[in-house]
Amino acid sequence: WVAGKPKGLVIISGKPVVQHQLEQLLHAGLTPQDIFVHTNALYYSQYHAWAVSAGIPTAHVFRNGVMDNEHRLGAVADMQYALQLLTDDNRRDDFIVMASDTLLFSDRGIFDLRPLVEQYKRDKISRIMVYEGEPHKLSRHGIVQVDGQGMVIGFEEKPSVPKSNLVNASVQLYTCTMIGAIRQHVFEPRAESGMLIAYLYPSFPIKIERAHSRLDIGTVEDVLNANVRRE
Repeated sequence: WVAGKPKGLVIISGKPVVQHQLEQLLHAGLTPQDIFVHTNALYYSQYHAWAVSAGIPTAHVFRNGVMDNEHRLGAVADMQYALQLLTDDNRRDDFIVMASDTLLFSDRGIFDLRPLVEQYKRDKISRIMVYEGEPHKLSRHGIVQVDGQGMVIGFEEKPSVPKSNLVNASVQLYTCTMIGAIRQHVFEPRAESGMLIAYLYPSFPIKIERAHSRLDIGTVEDVLNANVRRE
């Protein structure tokens, strides 16, 4: 299931995580031509091979020059790098951004992204996915605060005293205007994806959508537990 694989290509319930994610996106109305993959140099060949098998254009698979974890750029810098390549292609789109090591579930199975996309088309308000975290683990995550209408009013990365039990699930839908702001802003080195929320919510409306739970592939035990539970 895991030997020699990047987290996105770890097998969960018979498929790589990114295959589950691709099926979520296709079900929500996207096509393989709408999908872009960004990885490091170490795992580029594996993601490239998967993308070819999935019908994603090979030109849509990007890589940075990183070969080990010590020299990683961080999620935000990687995203900015990929977005710059898309800027060069004169692309001005809204984007769903998904971390490849996370998989969301409803109480009936893998989360259906179609309602999220349909609601966004109606009101054009950015969305982020959250789930209710376990109380003793909240300080390990990015914590989202919302008002009574489900609009984001605060964000803290790994707070010692969390102000909410809503955890950033690393799936975000950003408007093209927000994408433009992300392209231009200078973030701290190795900033993680939650820093995008912290930067954006004071200036842009962001609404939450709730998932039942999230599989976060952090250890081999996480993978074993996930597969044993679902077999």
